[in-house]
Amino acid sequence: MTRVVELHRADSARGQLPNECSDYVMWDAAYVLDSLSEDDRREFEAHLGGCTVCRKAVVELSDMPALLAVLNRGEVAAIVGGSRSAESRTGTGPT
Repeated sequence: MTRVVELHRADSARGQLPNECSDYVMWDAAYVLDSLSEDDRREFEAHLGGCTVCRKAVVELSDMPALLAVLNRGEVAAIVGGSRSAESRTGTGPT
């Protein structure tokens, strides 16, 4: 579940994602990592102008690029390898 979905469910009395946000569920992280196309970036920024919950998700993720920048490949491999090892021990990973 993405942070946008979690925040919308917490914010909504029904615990559901509003229809106007359903197209943008995966865009918060891509936006923060500057991975959206120019057109998608403009579209998402227009959406952010009217959606406080999606804006909050972007703010919460905004430090991620700086955090990722301080890791080297070995550290990333250890983190990813560690989570995969834990998944295989607990049977929670992909099959």
